[in-house]
Amino acid sequence: MTDKRPPGMLSFLRLVLQSRAMPTSKRGDKEAQHLLKKYLLHAGLYARVARRLGVDASYVSRVAKGERMSQRILAALVAELRRIEHL
Repeated sequence: MTDKRPPGMLSFLRLVLQSRAMPTSKRGDKEAQHLLKKYLLHAGLYARVARRLGVDASYVSRVAKGERMSQRILAALVAELRRIEHL
């Protein structure tokens, strides 16, 4: 049986960028690279925060979704997002 799962986000972004009529100028290439880099920086957000705080990534995910409350994890998520935005 063939695996019918949807492609991962990175694969999806690459497909979208390839399928669109992106300009071949350096500006178009830079925009594509910026989009991919931004995704990659966010990709491990919960895992990085979880590792830093010594908790499970699923718990970090639940706090981010609002299913659980933890000021410590919320503060770490905000700090990590601010760090990413400054890169």
